[in-house]
Amino acid sequence: MTKKIQITSISQAIQLLKQAKEEYRKLEKMYQKERKDNVDLRRVLSSKGNPFENLFDLNK
Repeated sequence: MTKKIQITSISQAIQLLKQAKEEYRKLEKMYQKERKDNVDLRRVLSSKGNPFENLFDLNK
């Protein structure tokens, strides 16, 4: 998301950079958690076999 901002002072620029850095850290944490959840899900599915693979097997 892009915002157009008029910066009028150095202190305002520093504050905006701090806010952007904090927002980036939040997004990075969310991304890492999402990746971990996906890896955990893949690990569970592969360890137990895919519970959906025989769901629609018409040869049974």
